[in-house]
Amino acid sequence: MELLNVVAIWGVILILAAGILAYMQAGSLAWAASIFAVITGYAFHARPDWWVIAGLALAFLVPFCFLAIPRFRRPLISDRLSERFSAAAPPTAQHGASIWCSELFRKGSGWREILRFPRTHLTVEEQDYIAGPVEALCERLVASPERRPLSPLDRRTWPALAADGLLGLDLPKEFGGRAFSPVGVAAVVEKIASRDLSIALCVGSPAATMARTLVLEFGTRVQREILTEVVRGNEILALVSAPTRDGAVAGRPAGRALVRREQQGEGPAQLGLTMEFELHCVELAPVASMLLIVVDIEDPNDLIGDGIGLRRAVVLVPADCEGVSRGSRHDLARLSFPFGTVSGRQVNVPLDNVLGGCVACDAVVERLADVSPWALFWSSADAAAAKVSSRCAGAMARISGMWGPAGNERAGAARTLGKMAAATYSLDASRRMTLSRISQHGVDEGLASLLKLLVSARGRRVMDAGLDIHGAAAICRGPTNLVAEVQKYPALSASLGGNDQQLRGRYVFQRSALAQHPYLGAMLAAAGVGPGHGDRAVFDRLVGRQLARVANRLVRALAMGWSGAWLAPHPARMQGMHRLARQVTRLSAGCSLTVELMLLHKGASLLEDSRTASRLSEIAAELFAATAVVRRYKLGGEEETERPLAAQAMVASMATAQLQLRHLLENNAPRWLHAIVRGVAFPFGWPFLAETDQAELQAAQALVVPSTVRDRLTAGIFWSGNRRDALSRLENALTRINAITPLAEKLHSGERVGLIHGADLEEKLASAEAARLFAASDAQLLREADALRREVMAMDVVDEQLESLSQKRAPA
Repeated sequence: MELLNVVAIWGVILILAAGILAYMQAGSLAWAASIFAVITGYAFHARPDWWVIAGLALAFLVPFCFLAIPRFRRPLISDRLSERFSAAAPPTAQHGASIWCSELFRKGSGWREILRFPRTHLTVEEQDYIAGPVEALCERLVASPERRPLSPLDRRTWPALAADGLLGLDLPKEFGGRAFSPVGVAAVVEKIASRDLSIALCVGSPAATMARTLVLEFGTRVQREILTEVVRGNEILALVSAPTRDGAVAGRPAGRALVRREQQGEGPAQLGLTMEFELHCVELAPVASMLLIVVDIEDPNDLIGDGIGLRRAVVLVPADCEGVSRGSRHDLARLSFPFGTVSGRQVNVPLDNVLGGCVACDAVVERLADVSPWALFWSSADAAAAKVSSRCAGAMARISGMWGPAGNERAGAARTLGKMAAATYSLDASRRMTLSRISQHGVDEGLASLLKLLVSARGRRVMDAGLDIHGAAAICRGPTNLVAEVQKYPALSASLGGNDQQLRGRYVFQRSALAQHPYLGAMLAAAGVGPGHGDRAVFDRLVGRQLARVANRLVRALAMGWSGAWLAPHPARMQGMHRLARQVTRLSAGCSLTVELMLLHKGASLLEDSRTASRLSEIAAELFAATAVVRRYKLGGEEETERPLAAQAMVASMATAQLQLRHLLENNAPRWLHAIVRGVAFPFGWPFLAETDQAELQAAQALVVPSTVRDRLTAGIFWSGNRRDALSRLENALTRINAITPLAEKLHSGERVGLIHGADLEEKLASAEAARLFAASDAQLLREADALRREVMAMDVVDEQLESLSQKRAPA
């Protein structure tokens, strides 16, 4: 028994030492010294036979030699991995940078850094501007929605918007812009989009924003002068570029150009370009005055003189240039915003029209890979749509009786409203976190890519759930129905935001998680991928570091998994949310371990596996949403009334991430990898199955009763006291109906006990007055509330006179 106790003690010491070394990613010397110290200590303490000591030494020495000593590791491990890495194509995205992915995936416990993201605040100038011109614009849109007082198809609209300073909000003041921060621009877009997406696109079109950014950052002094005219509404820029095959929104050429030498009069010959291009569904194409066209420039005769025969560049082409044709406008979801076709045949422009010159053309094209303009615009538009739909759905459920005095009626709408509230909270939290990062540190392609993947999915979740509440009214178009208008926002953000889902997933995965991998880029270079011929010795050293990284991830996941996440770090003082925050860290540790093992198994081919990358990107996006929810809840003062929303949003994100991880392990990973991840990170089963009914009920309550939490959830959208405003009428009806809740409950109680009878409300009220259960004033309040309910629930009708089939003359 004493011998067993000694063995157990030194076994525990050995396991703890190995865990500490793996967690610290210690080098081979530290491992050798620690193993020697443990075996020596055991030998002096237990005094075993020599063959026991020899057996222990061999048991540790053999794997140590193959894993830590290059001479043994290289033929067994490194050379085999080198083949997997060298056979892959160069990664398409190597410049993504995301502090979130760095903290949560690379370092493992980044709550402190994530919570240091500053809060999103509007400056005084931005607040005054939103309260002034932006509110006035929204009032105009509400005052006469059926006559459409502003139409982007009317060229007079652009000077009108320019007069209010709505064009070029992000441009510096030296060009006449307002130099608003991304937070300010997003707030303007969100408020306008809650009423009219077409006008919001005029103000913050992502393609036009990217075009202005390119001219501002890379344009010559002469080229940048056009920005002043853009702010005045005299010039309209359109970016003509197709989505790339790796999922970026822009960057693929719309055509080609040939360098030529042209003679102008008696002066020296000048270099020019002869261009041919064609692209469909181009934002602002029908009304644009200047086109920024991405083309491949061919220079077979080296007329430029730099020895580059083929380069990709952005060329400024006036829309009225000879050979340019702008086709008919596309009707996308009945938007009045102009989308159209642009084509050009034998279009001749000077070589000086290349944006930034031939020297900077590579940097210009690389800048096109930034998805931030698309992510920020569509996240703001989808947030506006989700807030409008959620606010309307909560009011409609209460007004229509889905959520009324009868308890059974509440259960039918609780699940739907709970999903809507949680998805809206999560979407807005993710958007705020991204805006905070970009406002302070500039472009963060990793966060923008994750946000872009999230917004359409969250928006569609809200809209689909809203259909269960609104019914046919959700698709009935008309001036009094806001829901039908915002219903199309998520579909537009998904279709106009890039390529197909799997390619977007691959792009996001590369831009976020893999971009933060400390060794992947160096391993690809050492294996001979991309420029250079590779270096096998360097690759072998990197393999050793990668093995240490895998051991580190293994220990982290093991500690968090077997402790039920009790050893997982979490933000301090989280008042009832610390358990969920721990589970987020635990799930991220399991996902990080999966990524590292998948890299060892598949090598760089993981970069090209669209299905695997798509699932991994969705996992990363859901974990990002969960951390954003924690950040919003904590920075918001940890309000007790907001906790059900935050908890429901976190559970929904983690359940989705867990489901994607299960699908990944079951369909895209070998059995040994599946067994390791399950046994290490989730030994007691999958912790997140579904939301509870009680949690859904608590989250749904935030939408059906006027309250501060409801106002905070839907802050940023426009609504006023205007009688023409459908949302204002709905809010007024909700307030009135909530005020008479005691009277309605009294009426229902009288019906249940048989004191009140009648087929409709009038008969019931007459019966109640006869039984002296209601005063005349109370009955009048119920009548007024019922009339208001009927008014707001009425659906719009068309003005056309439809001839009845029965009145048509039968054929002779």
